[in-house]
Amino acid sequence: VGLGGRLDATNVITPIASVITSLELEHTDILGPTLEHIAREKAGIIKPDIPTYCFPQEPEALRIISRRCSEIHSPLSFPLGQDPLLTHFPSMELDWEGCSFTQGGIFFHTKVPGKMHCLNCLFVRNMLQDIRSSQNMSTPMLQQLDLEASIAALRKTTIPGRMEVRPLPLANPAPVILDGAHTRNSAAILRRNLQELLGPKGQFVLVLGISQGKDYRSILEQLLPMANHTWITTPGTFKASNPETLFDLSQEVAREKELDPNTLSLAPNPLDAFHQAATLAGQRNIPLVITGSFYLLGEAEAWLEGMS
Repeated sequence: VGLGGRLDATNVITPIASVITSLELEHTDILGPTLEHIAREKAGIIKPDIPTYCFPQEPEALRIISRRCSEIHSPLSFPLGQDPLLTHFPSMELDWEGCSFTQGGIFFHTKVPGKMHCLNCLFVRNMLQDIRSSQNMSTPMLQQLDLEASIAALRKTTIPGRMEVRPLPLANPAPVILDGAHTRNSAAILRRNLQELLGPKGQFVLVLGISQGKDYRSILEQLLPMANHTWITTPGTFKASNPETLFDLSQEVAREKELDPNTLSLAPNPLDAFHQAATLAGQRNIPLVITGSFYLLGEAEAWLEGMS
């Protein structure tokens, strides 16, 4: 769904399954101020007697979802288990070619160098297997479902703006990483991916633009300490933003974490930010990471195409 669930336009269909992914505090001005409010809106996609597949959730969200499933007799399953920290999964190996791990004797690999993408694909694989084994196979969609072909397709699937690796302009071997992280959790996932790809002392140049209404501080706290230099910019014009406010807060976070304030720059024009950041990344042969908003990534895609 686009936002929420209960009132989303896609909620008019009757699906073969409902899926609820990880919930966190986002769009609180519309969905409500707490995780319980948000879970209640998401639970609006659950249908009577239609199975629900759920990512691990925090207890307050899980209570709402479980209660709704019980009320309308929707079988509730957890293809990745119920531990929100996912500590029971084997070690995943990341490199610039993707992510891989082995579970239950099955080797799994995706082309995206991000652990969350790999877990998303594993979730879908487990869900498809469960649907095939438990659902009425007379359903036309299920009759057409080639499980092995679906799993093979997942291994080749990439998503623009999710740990998307592109070549850096200026004929430099260092990559550009485009990631739409714009919440506390997604910024933390991006940070962990970068730590594994680059090593504990790895460096990168960061361009960060975040729309108003997002959790500025949490995102800054995740990413600033890792960045060699950060440019704060405007994430396009589709949504309101205030790069000056974000820059002031980035300076405050830098002081709190005893970071060098000279590693922070304000460039409200994203093209200026991209050019300055790419120049520094090229000089130091380190990656350029662009994140904070999918709208910013739209600007970055156009810039990269223009530079190619």
